[in-house]
Amino acid sequence: MPQGLEPAAQVKARLARQLRAVANTRDQHLHRASARLVREHPLVVLEDLRIRNMTRSAAGTAEEPGTNVAQKRGLNRSILDAGWGKLVQFVRYKAERAGGGLICVDSRGTSQECRRCKAVAAKPLSLRRHVCPCGLDEHRDVNSAGVIRDRGLAVKAASEGVSPSGTPTWAVGPCVVPGRSSPPEGSAGER
Repeated sequence: MPQGLEPAAQVKARLARQLRAVANTRDQHLHRASARLVREHPLVVLEDLRIRNMTRSAAGTAEEPGTNVAQKRGLNRSILDAGWGKLVQFVRYKAERAGGGLICVDSRGTSQECRRCKAVAAKPLSLRRHVCPCGLDEHRDVNSAGVIRDRGLAVKAASEGVSPSGTPTWAVGPCVVPGRSSPPEGSAGER
């Protein structure tokens, strides 16, 4: 055997150790982030992201091949590596233990809707500012966070039997379903 080459089993074991270390680091970060969210906020509102749908392959078929397949593959890997589904799981169980709450709201249109006047205006992803005729001018993500918060508070008010005037109620996602403590199998986006 040429010098410097390792047997395949050793390489495999070393790679497995490295991947395990990365996964442990990610889990540790997610535990810390979820603990901080639950500690600082009695009610956590998140977008109900369909991670499985977001990470579907763009390869297409032999008759209709996909476009930007390599780019989509990289995006899928980044989404899955971030551990969004695990974060939702961690926040859910920590909020239950702490007596807090978790509400997941429909993510559709959160970046298109104005949090002040509720007007919806389509805009490309490259446009990073939300400028509305009502006078609201702020970063697009800040506006989206406000929309998500407002939708979550509307869901909470509706579940308590109070309907805030003029505020639409949004469907509760799989993060919180009355009578069930966990989401349907596979909805958290595990790989």
